[in-house]
Amino acid sequence: MNSWDIRKPMRTLCLCLLSITIVGALTSCASNIAKVPASWSKNAQPPAQGCTDLSGIYRNKGIDAPDNKDKDNHKNYPQYLSDFLVSGTLVAGRKHKWVTHIELVGVKQGELTAFIKKQDKTIDTEVLKQGQDFTCTPNGIEITSSYTKIYEIGGGFGKRTTTLTLNKSINDSIVITAQEKEIGAMIAVIPFSDEVIQYYKFPAMGTMP
Repeated sequence: MNSWDIRKPMRTLCLCLLSITIVGALTSCASNIAKVPASWSKNAQPPAQGCTDLSGIYRNKGIDAPDNKDKDNHKNYPQYLSDFLVSGTLVAGRKHKWVTHIELVGVKQGELTAFIKKQDKTIDTEVLKQGQDFTCTPNGIEITSSYTKIYEIGGGFGKRTTTLTLNKSINDSIVITAQEKEIGAMIAVIPFSDEVIQYYKFPAMGTMP
């Protein structure tokens, strides 16, 4: 066997190892999962059957958990309870930051009703229906939405799913667990996944934030 015969299989092996390394590097499972602060009250125990009762009056402006991935962005662009409950960027033609508080009623007879208020005036009412807009789980009330993404850079596609779990703490605040998952394939064949979990608290009116 001449020297070319030796180098050829060695070069092929190197290329194979390089390909495996590249695919392994690009086939990723990233995650960024926040923790519920110890200072926040524990969630109330959901009922064994039926839905969590979220009835109460809550501040519209949310509080980020300290290690939320997007907490710095939310200093200028806070998370609002009305934004989680209402489809669209406006509430009755008004920005979410104009809403002062939300009164929730239910779940009753399969409906969660949100009275959206500016001071003492109700500016909008949103009715979410069980089985259509939310489901009842042992962890609370879940609202799920998803959409398909096309990646122009590098090519490929993916699906992003957001799951909001609303629960009530023992001090009557609303605590939302926001989970975002994205799975897809870059360059059509290299799979990846990404997961982010963040927590937000919406204190009951009349209580300390």
